Amino acid sequence: MIAKNPFAEKLEIICSQPDARGQFKILARINGEDCHHDVFDPYKNYHRGLFSQAVLQKGGDELNGQSRVLSSEELAEWRPGGSEDDSQAKLESKLVAIGDLVIQAVKGYESGAANRPMPLGIEALAAKHPDLAEPVIYGIARKGETINLIAAPKTGKSWTVYGLLLSIIMGWDWLDRYRCSRGRVLLIDNELHPATLVHRIPAVADAMGIRHEDYVDSLDILSLRGRLMDLYAIAQALEQIPPDTYSLIAFDAFYRGYPPGISENDNAGVAMLYNRIDQVAARLNCAWLNVHHSTKGSQADKAITDVGAGAGSQSRAADAHIILRPHEATNAIVLDGVVRSFAPIQPLALKWEFPVWRPADELDPAAVKGRAGKHEDRQSEKDRAVLDKIREALKVGPQTPRALRVPTEATRERLQRLLDRLENRKEVAWTMIEIKGRECREYRLVGAENLVGDFSGRVGDFESPTSAE
Repeated sequence: MIAKNPFAEKLEIICSQPDARGQFKILARINGEDCHHDVFDPYKNYHRGLFSQAVLQKGGDELNGQSRVLSSEELAEWRPGGSEDDSQAKLESKLVAIGDLVIQAVKGYESGAANRPMPLGIEALAAKHPDLAEPVIYGIARKGETINLIAAPKTGKSWTVYGLLLSIIMGWDWLDRYRCSRGRVLLIDNELHPATLVHRIPAVADAMGIRHEDYVDSLDILSLRGRLMDLYAIAQALEQIPPDTYSLIAFDAFYRGYPPGISENDNAGVAMLYNRIDQVAARLNCAWLNVHHSTKGSQADKAITDVGAGAGSQSRAADAHIILRPHEATNAIVLDGVVRSFAPIQPLALKWEFPVWRPADELDPAAVKGRAGKHEDRQSEKDRAVLDKIREALKVGPQTPRALRVPTEATRERLQRLLDRLENRKEVAWTMIEIKGRECREYRLVGAENLVGDFSGRVGDFESPTSAE
């Protein structure tokens, strides 16, 4: 039986010898490259995909330029103990099913090959993409881009997202600063009960002065509390959504979308999740927002891209990394972030007026709670300089504190405080010696007696100039 092949210049179908149960395997190749394999069981009318070429038993016929499947007579000869229940018509239908399956596999392979990325000259690339994608949130994100919204637990991240979604629906300025293109939005929520959502969102709309009829037809919600789906399953479910349906999809909360086997600290695994999000956003032509939490403790002195629990790939993969940090004032936060396709954004102080965050121009956005002041910064810089001088002096040999004051130019109090710090970090040690009848400490670098040459770049002190700060 011949199945026509309009999709390839050279198609090979390799059939294996049957096993004891009468099963045989089919390998489809196109231009010498494997594109599909299946196993066919004459006793059962189904096909099972095989993903390891190593288990295929190659052999039998190889035909070039056409697709061939076994005839019913050949199949009957290969099936031990053929039953009269398997009529000729039934075998023929199974063979036709195999032929159709192979043709579809080849068609899919050809389609994939046509979409494989190829290098383009800069002029060809510019001709193909003459304009930037349409902004969804001016100054933050465009269609096809991914946004992270990061803050400590119970900071009000979800409330912030509701205000953003409603701003997009209305085409308003979010937080009176970021103009939004009007569009339809989807909220995928896996944390709150449906009843909570349907009470929260109208409360935010009322506080923003938005009537129910103005947003109800433009806001869709996929509630997954109690019936969790990981990000891969969610992406598959969204395949039924036509492109350009939504301007933005918000996923709250990101940590509940990890597939089994992937933790938030898995750089490669998290990067793959963002790759899948990129595919969804590109196909649907919309922006995607992940709501995620920060680590425990103060975030005040961290770089923006370091705020966020888990793998660093999450901030690197996103096009906009937006964070919310507590302000020194009560019930206030500072919104800050880094973006990829817009000019750098400026921090914005926000004041909580339940159930929304509102701009607080009277507050200094630099006054992040817990951040070291200018005086503390200067002190830290001086300490680092003295620590470096102590290390350099001790490379020459053991020194007393009195002797160390000359090269370090430090006060007695600062020098002793920093020597104590180095001792606590096991970078220096001391022994008691006697000079002119008086006892005093003599400091040395730990392990210095076993080292030769340049001692720079020692491990063990986070304040070493060669270590990360």
